[in-house]
Amino acid sequence: EWHHYLNVVTPSKSIGKIVIDGISIPSRVFYRFGLSAFSIAQVEVDYGTHVISSNEPFGLYCYGFGFGEASYDAYGNGGGQSLEIVVQQPDKTAPV
Repeated sequence: EWHHYLNVVTPSKSIGKIVIDGISIPSRVFYRFGLSAFSIAQVEVDYGTHVISSNEPFGLYCYGFGFGEASYDAYGNGGGQSLEIVVQQPDKTAPV
């Protein structure tokens, strides 16, 4: 007795390029995120393993809520993310 969801954040120009289990996420489920160049979609998925992919960068958060006898439980996890290494730059300015 669970509901499972994916929140997908992508540049608005990439809508239509994100695929879950071989099926494109419909553009009608995306909403522009404020005045930014990004859009977000909430997609309900069945229990189990899923594959989400795109040839464009996107963010993903997976979560679910129990209901009925499982209404006391929930989960949330970040989905596969590509993180860049941040190069530390030394501070060259003397303190004032």
